[in-house]
Amino acid sequence: MSILVTVRCAIVDAIFWNGSKVSFVYQLLIWEGMLMCKVAKIKKSLTPMGYYPTPLNGRLGKHTGGHWYAWNGLCPFHADKKAGSFVINKKTGAFKCFSCGAKGGDIISFHAQYYGVSNGEAIKQLWRAVK
Repeated sequence: MSILVTVRCAIVDAIFWNGSKVSFVYQLLIWEGMLMCKVAKIKKSLTPMGYYPTPLNGRLGKHTGGHWYAWNGLCPFHADKKAGSFVINKKTGAFKCFSCGAKGGDIISFHAQYYGVSNGEAIKQLWRAVK
């Protein structure tokens, strides 16, 4: 998490827990700030290499041929029979299936698609896992 995000999270927490009476618009900005802080903390706590092996138990290979930065394996979004069509970037968590077209940019979007929930619900579930 960058220093700017860390400082912003500290300010948002201080304002929220201080119990100050603030305008509705300012309350929305505080809640947005809290959500951004949660997302940043989730992404810092759940690395792709720590998260993906659990939901994809046994479906991932070691790495894509010669590419140390990505896994390939069986796609969890369709009845995949041949490994290699589904790829996950180990650094960013982005994923793509070249057979069915499933794709996303991070662990949160994968969690939402895999478990059939909204991105907001995925954030709630992952937040509970890292708290």
